[in-house]
Amino acid sequence: MKRLIFMLAIVIPVIAIAGTTGKIAGKITDRTTKEPLVGANVILVGTTLGASVGVDGSYVILNIPPGAYTVRVTMIGYTSKAINGSRVIVDQTTTLDVALDASSVLLGEVVIQADRPMIQKDMTSTSYIVTSEQMQVLPVKDFIEVLNMQAGVISEGHTLYVRGGRGNEVAFLIDGMYVNDPVMGGLATRISNEAISELNFLSGTFNAEYGNALSGVVNIVTKEGGKDFTGNIEGRTSEFGFGPYKNYRENRFNATLSGPAVGENVSFFVTGERDARSSWLPFGSDQTLSSMAKLTGRIIPELKAVLTGRYSENERRPYNHSWKYIPDQYLRVREKSRQLIASFTHSVAANLFYDLRISYFNQSYYSGVDKDTSQYIGLGDWSYLSDKGTGFEFYGLRDPIELTDNRTATLNAKIDFVWQLEKRHEIKAGFEMKKHNLKYFDVYDPKRNFPYITNFSKNPLEGVGYVQDKIEMNAFVMNLGLRFDYADQLSPFRSNPLNPTSVVDSKPKLQWSPRLGVAHPISDRTSLHFSYGHFFQNPDYTRLYENSQYDVNVREPIFGQPNLDAERTTAYEVGVSHQFGEAIVGSFTAYYKDVIGLVGTQYFFPFVEGRYV
Repeated sequence: MKRLIFMLAIVIPVIAIAGTTGKIAGKITDRTTKEPLVGANVILVGTTLGASVGVDGSYVILNIPPGAYTVRVTMIGYTSKAINGSRVIVDQTTTLDVALDASSVLLGEVVIQADRPMIQKDMTSTSYIVTSEQMQVLPVKDFIEVLNMQAGVISEGHTLYVRGGRGNEVAFLIDGMYVNDPVMGGLATRISNEAISELNFLSGTFNAEYGNALSGVVNIVTKEGGKDFTGNIEGRTSEFGFGPYKNYRENRFNATLSGPAVGENVSFFVTGERDARSSWLPFGSDQTLSSMAKLTGRIIPELKAVLTGRYSENERRPYNHSWKYIPDQYLRVREKSRQLIASFTHSVAANLFYDLRISYFNQSYYSGVDKDTSQYIGLGDWSYLSDKGTGFEFYGLRDPIELTDNRTATLNAKIDFVWQLEKRHEIKAGFEMKKHNLKYFDVYDPKRNFPYITNFSKNPLEGVGYVQDKIEMNAFVMNLGLRFDYADQLSPFRSNPLNPTSVVDSKPKLQWSPRLGVAHPISDRTSLHFSYGHFFQNPDYTRLYENSQYDVNVREPIFGQPNLDAERTTAYEVGVSHQFGEAIVGSFTAYYKDVIGLVGTQYFFPFVEGRYV
């Protein structure tokens, strides 16, 4: 399947790729002589991060969490300067050049307010960046509604469709760790807006450090505690007892507290939110609870440790008009997720650090009626209310025809190295392993003689390795990378699902994926970009293990295929961004996608008594 699409977007800077940190780089010079100020100190106020200026006047500060900082530049014999509001964006370089004035007497510090550039000149593909401050002023319930505002994105509930792709082709990460449902696909957790420090969305193409996605990547970096105590309590309700809004029955409350925990080296951040929504229709509800706690500490100045725990649950009952008079018999959907992340960041040198992260992610999904399948009402026992509507419009007795119970646990470990080689090359390399524990049960029409059942418990394995180089020149920025993906289903299966003697072992899936992105700033108001890449995504595990017991008694059975090849995309993108005024940027993007290996079905003739019929 091939697509060539043009997209035009007018971007107003309430909306600003993934990863967890960015960097600041620039030159420090004498304002009068333009000579580099060797040995000048550049520090981020309120942190332990900083750098000394080299012989050519340049400096680089790596491993900076996203946010706005005050950057102070000092040099003996010169008036110091403080630049407020310097914004750091994940995976991007914030350029900050400063000229100091010589001073023969002690003068006060010069304070400057930094302006965020409208054009990010090292963007090599389409990306949208939303900060916590911007999210607070947007009229949105959650980050999915923020993404739905972007060009080329359509959402249905918490499912995203990006540039015409399927709903399971987007990877979701929180603090650099995946939070997708490996069995059914899509987002498998909830997180409140108050917990988000920065949201990063890449559509189409992305660097080699990101994978297992064909259409896009969403990465969320959560907040950390600071040196001062801060807190917030907020409540919203539509139930004022008057006006039309009381029928919406919406109640939302959240609270946040952060500050120092033990001295100045350990801080905490805690947040929780409860969102309860009923319906103005005869029945229906959607209730969400999400919470997060984070403990951040520096064991030594060069070693940062972070422990994060998250919990979320959602219970909803959608409205169905046919069940208007028997709402208790309509299905309920319950989702729960728990995640624990331990991360350690070690700065080996001013230009080299590595980041080790270990995550345990547990999630569950249930859809059905809260009773045993043996008590379900069969198809032959359904009845209608003859005195309501047309007589065949509303059910008097009926249960949903399907029950699903999905439980997964994923242990994920990854290590990333970042090395700033001189001032032109930022080299990244990393490795990642994921071990899944999958338990899935689904039954369709449980009271029929031969119900359609999928019931499996599997432990597949996934691995990743990548290397990439960000080359930053005055005329262009290039991201050049190579990614290796490995997936092993660890499951025997029938090569011919109708032949019991055809059992073979599944084979691992491998792919090398080159990635290339180039940004060419034409001026301070215009920038071009081009990107290209091969992308690999393992199919949802329901497609691999469906009907793994090979039940042929059901009508038209569908069998999963553990040896199913991965879905693959080759994508190209070219675009131009131009700043038309102080508050408006226009972006024009054309992209091409060649998609192969999408999951489908293959028909087999019946196999009876050793032969096909």
